[in-house]
Amino acid sequence: MNDRELFERLRREADEHTPDVNVDVRAARVQPPQGEVVALSKGRKAALISVLSALLGVVLLLAILLPVLLGGGGGGKYGTLVISINPSAEFTIEDGKVTKTRALNRDAAILLEGNTWDGLTAEDACLTFARLAEKRNLIGVDGVRIHASGKDGSAIAASVHGTLDALFAVGDLDEAALSGLFVGYNEEEMERFEEYVAHSYSAKKTEYLERAKALLQTYRADLLALDLADRAAAEAFNTKYLLLGEDFLIEFDDDDDDETREELLEEYEEISELLERDPDEAFEELFEGFLELMEEDYDD
Repeated sequence: MNDRELFERLRREADEHTPDVNVDVRAARVQPPQGEVVALSKGRKAALISVLSALLGVVLLLAILLPVLLGGGGGGKYGTLVISINPSAEFTIEDGKVTKTRALNRDAAILLEGNTWDGLTAEDACLTFARLAEKRNLIGVDGVRIHASGKDGSAIAASVHGTLDALFAVGDLDEAALSGLFVGYNEEEMERFEEYVAHSYSAKKTEYLERAKALLQTYRADLLALDLADRAAAEAFNTKYLLLGEDFLIEFDDDDDDETREELLEEYEEISELLERDPDEAFEELFEGFLELMEEDYDD
């Protein structure tokens, strides 16, 4: 066997018995021994520092903005405010402004109609509501009572007190009285009544003023002819003139018939003159009777 043949034989045996190690060693990843710290290159250090700095910036920004966002963008108050006079209403306060109004009884539904409440501050909403009630002779012996709840309930109540205390007798609506408002509250029924009021208010106002004028044409003569000592006759008189409101009705606990008749005649003269001069103002004075008409017609 010559040298060339020997070389070819050795090469063939080497190919048959030597494993294939034809891999790219540049792609291999060298794993460090366990517990050994691998030093980062300068480029990777810079990238990691940039990411951490960005995250820190986001955290700081949230720390600044979250209290503002959650607090209403400038210290605005959040809560629910109930005002009870005789008509009783509930105002939802968000960011210091009224966003929702709910009538808690029929009188309130009629009183709230035709006025804009959304966007008012809690103070302005209560002041407007109380002034409407006062103008329409709806404030009773308990005056104005309020109850605020929610995140900023205490602050809202204090602020409303500060606005109303100088103008009205204002007290807190206690839990028992608050519960009493909701005992008979039926949301579906109230929504139906509010829809009726919204669609009927203007027409009923015109109807009421016409009926009031007709009643006033006979009121004076009937009052002068009435025997106030006759209880049955006095009750019939009150039934006939109920739509004019309490100021035109006979109170049976008054023993001075002459004084009673004189006071009622004064009311009659004032409202008759006002009806001729300013029907809208007269309507405000007669509003109690309008409440009776609205509720009476709805129930029928």
